[in-house]
Amino acid sequence: MSVQSRKLSKLSGYTQTFSLTRESLAMLKLKAVRKGCWFIDLKHEERMLLELTMRVVKRVHIFLLAKIVSRIVSKLCEAMESVVYRLMRSKGQGSRRTVGSDSRGLGK
Repeated sequence: MSVQSRKLSKLSGYTQTFSLTRESLAMLKLKAVRKGCWFIDLKHEERMLLELTMRVVKRVHIFLLAKIVSRIVSKLCEAMESVVYRLMRSKGQGSRRTVGSDSRGLGK
């Protein structure tokens, strides 16, 4: 049984599950390097901890390590979010209602 990191979206209540295995951490690192946020958004210590975890551990079983790695994973996931999703999450329900009412007025 592997420890899983859960990220809850405030926008829709959707829970994204991310298993803390060597393969999933390697894929996350690859995506982060491609998007350019691996070196920008993570500190040197965080990068080294993830790389060391990928080299030594197949699955994260220890609770303290899982807690630390899941915080870093959520930080990376937030950094890799699209601009549109980030704006929707930050503006919230109010702006969606105003955009909806504006578009209804254009249809008349």
